[in-house]
Amino acid sequence: MRLKLFFDQPWTSEQALGWEKTRAKGRFRFIVFYGGFVWASGVIFFLNALHIFVLRDPFEGKYLIISLSVWPVAGMLIYSLAWLRCEASYRKFKRGENGDRQS
Repeated sequence: MRLKLFFDQPWTSEQALGWEKTRAKGRFRFIVFYGGFVWASGVIFFLNALHIFVLRDPFEGKYLIISLSVWPVAGMLIYSLAWLRCEASYRKFKRGENGDRQS
């Protein structure tokens, strides 16, 4: 999913087709996989690497436990909003408000 989908850019037919494939897999899978796993894994890795390599803090398990409980929830909230935003943009595209109506 490209970032420009979140900024009221008109959708192309290819983007709408990609969203149709994504939404066919379901909202739950989208939110849990991309928000709870992909996004959260990246944030957890980045923050732990920052603590270890940049700040030179020794590794402590409590930071990992906190990260594993906070960032997946945050990711799922973010991707819940992303789902709603993409659905609204998709419906707008299907109504033809982009000027590029696809049935």
